[in-house]
Amino acid sequence: MSVDTPSNSDVSISHLLTGIVADAQDLGLKHLELFRSELLEEIRKTTEILMSMAVGLAVMEIGGLLLGHMLALLLAQLAPSLPVWACYAVMGVVVAGCGAVPLIVGVARLRALCNTTTEIARLK
Repeated sequence: MSVDTPSNSDVSISHLLTGIVADAQDLGLKHLELFRSELLEEIRKTTEILMSMAVGLAVMEIGGLLLGHMLALLLAQLAPSLPVWACYAVMGVVVAGCGAVPLIVGVARLRALCNTTTEIARLK
């Protein structure tokens, strides 16, 4: 059984170009569809990771509160001359000091980033 195929003289250049353009469009659409699905998958994975981290952080915060409470009561036992409120104040200052260090470093890095962004914008 023979298949009717046009001869080379019957196929025009415009027909070939139309086919090439159609194939390029189809390829471009498939590429965008693949990119979209990969992006959605990455967003889903990132959401799962962030949710896991949020749960872990919440549990750690509760543990940190209990640990601070325990250390304040331990200090009250070790230094009976101090009132309990002073033991809590000492622990509060220690914890606040430990939290201030990364906060100060973060603010400094953010300022440096903003200055860099401003310099780049000024150069453009």
